[in-house]
Amino acid sequence: MRRALRTLQRLGYVDDKAVALRVAEARLARRPMAREALAAELEARGFSAGAVARAVEHAYGGLSDEDVAQRFLKSLPRRFSDPVREGRRREGLLRGRGFSADVSESVLGVTANPS
Repeated sequence: MRRALRTLQRLGYVDDKAVALRVAEARLARRPMAREALAAELEARGFSAGAVARAVEHAYGGLSDEDVAQRFLKSLPRRFSDPVREGRRREGLLRGRGFSADVSESVLGVTANPS
């Protein structure tokens, strides 16, 4: 089994770094999230730390967490006419995707709720 795996790796059929990158790009496109959240998902799938770091770096393509959060928020329709309620909703959505309170505060332009 190991010999077959090494042969497949040598021939380029098995490449954890390439697979991790494809998974990271697809996941980020479907569900924008913070870098740490994406890294945790890749690690949970069993990719090596090196493959995870490389995949996350390439998937973000030079974007910061703030950039990704801002793009995500722009894609959302407004659900509530009350700006406070809508702000809380959006903050919760960001938190659920692994963005920090600092990122939330930065992109929402308000002090994030500490709770």
